Amino acid sequence: MKNILKYSFMMFAAALMFTSCDPIEDKDAHKNFENAGDAITQEALTAALSVRQLENAEGKIEGDQYIIVKNSRPEIGGMWLLKRGEVVVAKSAADVDTLISPSNGEFDLIYQCVSNYKNVTSKVFKITVTNVFDEWDNFLTGAADKADVNAKKVWKFRRLPNGTDFAYGHNGAHGAWKYTSAGYTPESIKGVAWWGEVTDAMMGDNINMRMVFSYNGNKMQIFDKNGNLSQEGTFAYNHETPETGVKGWLNTSIPTMGQQWNECVGSGDPYYCKYYVLTLDENYMSLYNPMAVPGGDWDDCGWYMYFEAVEE
Repeated sequence: MKNILKYSFMMFAAALMFTSCDPIEDKDAHKNFENAGDAITQEALTAALSVRQLENAEGKIEGDQYIIVKNSRPEIGGMWLLKRGEVVVAKSAADVDTLISPSNGEFDLIYQCVSNYKNVTSKVFKITVTNVFDEWDNFLTGAADKADVNAKKVWKFRRLPNGTDFAYGHNGAHGAWKYTSAGYTPESIKGVAWWGEVTDAMMGDNINMRMVFSYNGNKMQIFDKNGNLSQEGTFAYNHETPETGVKGWLNTSIPTMGQQWNECVGSGDPYYCKYYVLTLDENYMSLYNPMAVPGGDWDDCGWYMYFEAVEE
């Protein structure tokens, strides 16, 4: 008898467990959701928002990468999103905050919220950032940050092995940097499609020439073999990659050291003083002056040149 009662109780408990798992639909709540009223319009949401950027100032680290945002209707909770394309680079759920862009460029800033159970997005605020300190400024000029306005770096020719000889620059086939199995380095294409290389004998006293990049005003100077200032101009760079293996452009208003041996690109050519950056770090710089962009691999040619920073 006890077993029968025990069995009956277990069956009853099991039945109760399964029936209790069935959800009970709250029809009133569902009705309220569908009839929650009008959501805030995009225009009204945008009108409640304010966006401004700090002004850039010479030698000041903080600038237009600092974006001050404010939602004047805190009852409308939401999220600020700073996007580059589809990638979110900064965000905040605060009504008042400062977003910091990690890089220079063009960005979209929006505010997203839920109003009366509906997703609402503000209009797009277009943001342009120019004040972020670029790593290449450090590599080229030695500047530590934007406040380091007096920074300058001195560069000299870099001596590279070329078979049994050495070279400081050379004419060579376009695109040679793309065909190295372990990745391009100046040494990786030595003796491959080279001609007109600058040897020790050809370099002579020119080994004492120096090239200086200054952070303040992007100034560029060339000093001759006797230490006298021979040319002065400016430089600019970008991170556009016209071809595989190119890290960006270095554009100068005067020729770099070594251009006097360039047989592929003359002073009247459109890409004179425009250089592919093949390698760049705090110690070494490898440039290529193309005769055509994009050039034909092995058909066109250009001038390869190699520099190293002078230790002070």
